[in-house]
Amino acid sequence: MIEQLSWAIIPTTLPKYMITIWIKEAEQGDANAQFRLGASYLSGHGVAQNFDTALGWLRKAAEQGHVRAQLAIGDILLRSPKTSDREAEGVAWIRTAATGLAAQAEGGDGSAVTELIKIYSGIYVQTRDPFEALVWLKVASSLGDTGSNPFISEIEGSMSAATVALATTTANERFARIPKGH
Repeated sequence: MIEQLSWAIIPTTLPKYMITIWIKEAEQGDANAQFRLGASYLSGHGVAQNFDTALGWLRKAAEQGHVRAQLAIGDILLRSPKTSDREAEGVAWIRTAATGLAAQAEGGDGSAVTELIKIYSGIYVQTRDPFEALVWLKVASSLGDTGSNPFISEIEGSMSAATVALATTTANERFARIPKGH
């Protein structure tokens, strides 16, 4: 299941030298290497699977602002056995990641838009926000994603006309900030 999550795209076979390089870079503070190493330990690809080591490397990357690591930690905490502390921390990491993803989306990163839609449309009950889901679905539609249109109609059907109008205005403002050519 973990391997299917979009935040953890790690090849299923890794040469040992890649792990050695990532360890060296991660120990020197490289957030991308910390993220890759954490995802590798989580999946067991290239290294022995170790949840605690994975979480440690992912936290180091997340604390440096690595958005995919923030999303990974939030996802792990929300999918693990529930405690109120773990759930609160998971929600906090997901919301932090959403802020970073919004900046990436406004920079033209279509995959960031997709992640935002997942976050706000209810992949996690704790972060469900129909207004934000509608806004990002409308941005995706403006970027040419016609697959988002049925979901737009479904969400709009549950909102007042004023809320839909505000979501449309917000989406248009966000879309306007995306560099042309994306």
